[in-house]
Amino acid sequence: MISLLPPFIDQSKSMFGQVSMMLAIILVSEFVCMTIYATGGKGLKRTLGNANNVRTMNRIAGTLMCGVGVWLFLG
Repeated sequence: MISLLPPFIDQSKSMFGQVSMMLAIILVSEFVCMTIYATGGKGLKRTLGNANNVRTMNRIAGTLMCGVGVWLFLG
């Protein structure tokens, strides 16, 4: 099982402390990322509630896709 742990875990020190610290860091970073994701989705819902904004977003996405197509064609 020791071989499955990340290489920065020191086997000569307490495993419980190191693994719990790693777990705490993972949980905090996941919470922060999910909070940012949810907040962005909430703002996007409010923005895309207007049909004019949806049309603008579609035009931007289409222009970007055409740009990538030209880039791939020339590359």
